[in-house]
Amino acid sequence: MTPIPQSILTAAAVSIDPLAPPPRIDVRGAGVTFALANAPARTVLSSIDLQVRNGEFVSLLGPSGCGKTTLMNLMAGFLRPTVGTVAIDGSPVTGPDPRRVVIFQDYGLFPWRTVLGNVLFALESRGERGPAARDRARHYLQLVGLTDAADQHPHQLSGGMKQRVAIARALSVAPEVLFMDEPFGALDTFTRFHLQDLLLELWERSRITTVLVTHDVDEALYLSDRVVVLGERPGRIVETIDVALERPRDRRAPELHRLRDRLLEELRLAGRWARQKPEYDI
Repeated sequence: MTPIPQSILTAAAVSIDPLAPPPRIDVRGAGVTFALANAPARTVLSSIDLQVRNGEFVSLLGPSGCGKTTLMNLMAGFLRPTVGTVAIDGSPVTGPDPRRVVIFQDYGLFPWRTVLGNVLFALESRGERGPAARDRARHYLQLVGLTDAADQHPHQLSGGMKQRVAIARALSVAPEVLFMDEPFGALDTFTRFHLQDLLLELWERSRITTVLVTHDVDEALYLSDRVVVLGERPGRIVETIDVALERPRDRRAPELHRLRDRLLEELRLAGRWARQKPEYDI
């Protein structure tokens, strides 16, 4: 009988370790295929296995079109897998849940509500009203530095201020899981750095399990405990890199630059740069 390789035995032992804490998010063999009219079906995710521990900050990184947002939508309950399973805290994800909150790149603020009113909306949706809800909303506006803007409307705010409102609104309901889909992608560098530091400060206080979709290598390394690299066509996990560096991190640290070089190489291999044959001829 052919002996079982030690690597497989070790992996199996780890997977059934009764002392290991269960993952908060557990994706097993998940794939997504979209049926298209008058065209072959398109598989956008294939054989995704990903476990996110409670309190962990994980970034999904990869080239455009590799399925990062699709994977996040599976975990957030906006999309069901064609094959495989997605579970949070041991229960299958069958749809959105108020215990899980998503922050989008376009802020998602209500233009007819004030800054305070936008944060209150999240609390009202959970049945929280009155003075206690207003005090809670103002507390989170204070945390993101927007106390003086409470009575303004979104059209009076900069992009960075709008995103701070979105962060305050998301955190005000004390979610168990926070999903973010390229929340700082449209902001200038200075504002993006400021909001990354603010996000980390708030995360350190709450240790909310966080999944960030980003195409920014430096952002992923600066924020994350782990970076999950996705390749394209179809989307699949090609590498997972632990960022075992203490916080606060120095953006100029040599260790971050070494990890950056490694991630860039993984992206080169995973993305369009690695194709051996051009898509068209001139």
